[in-house]
Amino acid sequence: MLSLTRSVVKRNKPQYYRSAEDQSNRPTRFDKYKIARKRANILLDLVNSEAVEASTSSKPKVFQTDFERGDAIEVEYASSMDTKTRTINKFRGLVLGRTNKGLASSFTIRDVVLEETVERKIPLHSPLLLGVRILEKNWIGKKRIRRAKLTYLRDRPDVEVNVSGWKGFATDKVGKKKKKK
Repeated sequence: MLSLTRSVVKRNKPQYYRSAEDQSNRPTRFDKYKIARKRANILLDLVNSEAVEASTSSKPKVFQTDFERGDAIEVEYASSMDTKTRTINKFRGLVLGRTNKGLASSFTIRDVVLEETVERKIPLHSPLLLGVRILEKNWIGKKRIRRAKLTYLRDRPDVEVNVSGWKGFATDKVGKKKKKK
């Protein structure tokens, strides 16, 4: 009669050292930086952090304005780097969210232009970005916004997002509302 027994197979796991005498060859915590790929990642992080510091110091109009999600802002954006044919475009919109990833940091604004909803993702460290101006803090009107991204506003009517067509604030005095009669 056959007996139903299961045989246990032990798999060979790689061993870094074989005996107590060979403890000196045991890998240390910093051996991973001897691999070229790991060293390259460290160097790339250094280069990115230096580029971010240079960008933040060169553009105080962008990085000194403290805008958050839910704010109505106006962005000055150059059409090209050429100084002769350079035109400055101004975009208004509601900040839907912000991503902070070093040089790839960006924010998304949403607005209604000519009855069409327009959404733009603008990189913060771009040389084409000239300035950011806050039109109104907390555009949505809630006391406290509890979400990191306001993507639920995509499903709402366009009236709630229409920053450029709203006549509630004075164009010469930014941030102060006109009294409607």
